[in-house]
Amino acid sequence: MTEYTAHSAHGSGSVARAYRIGTWVHVSSKERGRVASTALETAEARAFARTLLALADEIDGGEAKEEPKRAPKVGDRVRVTLDDEDIRTGEYVGKVGVLQVDHGAGSGNRYRVKFGDGSGLHGDRVNGTWNVRDVEVVDPEPATPDTRPKVGDRLRVTQKDAWSCPVNAGDIITVVDTRYDSTYGADIVKFDVDGDSFRWCIPLTAVEPLEDTPEPLAPWEREILASPGRSPRARFVEEAKALLADVDEDEAPALIKLAQFLADGDA
Repeated sequence: MTEYTAHSAHGSGSVARAYRIGTWVHVSSKERGRVASTALETAEARAFARTLLALADEIDGGEAKEEPKRAPKVGDRVRVTLDDEDIRTGEYVGKVGVLQVDHGAGSGNRYRVKFGDGSGLHGDRVNGTWNVRDVEVVDPEPATPDTRPKVGDRLRVTQKDAWSCPVNAGDIITVVDTRYDSTYGADIVKFDVDGDSFRWCIPLTAVEPLEDTPEPLAPWEREILASPGRSPRARFVEEAKALLADVDEDEAPALIKLAQFLADGDA
């Protein structure tokens, strides 16, 4: 027999019970040995139960209602809840990835999920893909800036003949196009080779950023910038005068005057 029991909040030992006998719902209460019982028809019992819920909601505002789960869509970050029921069952349950393909309702393994950076083969649990029966949407990861190369960036090749490209390790290429987050595999950049009309593709795993470093200062430039006293521009003017010492005397005044003008009169 199904029975529900509630105890008095005042700790007096009073007990309320609800249970079924035949086609009736019985509600009884017991206090100090005395029992009172009422038999209710099903409709009356439901109305009584709804009244109890309404009274409780008036006190604490009601139970928090769980929002309905959103149906996953391609591009969502998802967690696998049911994987392939025939092959490697259970290996992917709980893993989080990005929903890559939705084959539609009625498909056995409806969803294809990409894990990691997607550079691996189908079946690679770290960076590959897998078809699964069901997934649930999870909160997206905090947004991070996209640091992948963009058109115009210069990159250094780290692998000789990567993807059969005519390159050696250490070669410098310039990005002319990109293909990221594709369903076909790894993230790639495209580049041109002088004298070749073919546009070559190379994966990001075979290149690295090329950090442009400024030309080092000449010793006299470092000395001028490090010396105390006058402004850097004025010190450059002094250096210019020394460099122009052997210039034709008819030209030197005009050049020095120009240098003084560039120094805003600090010379």
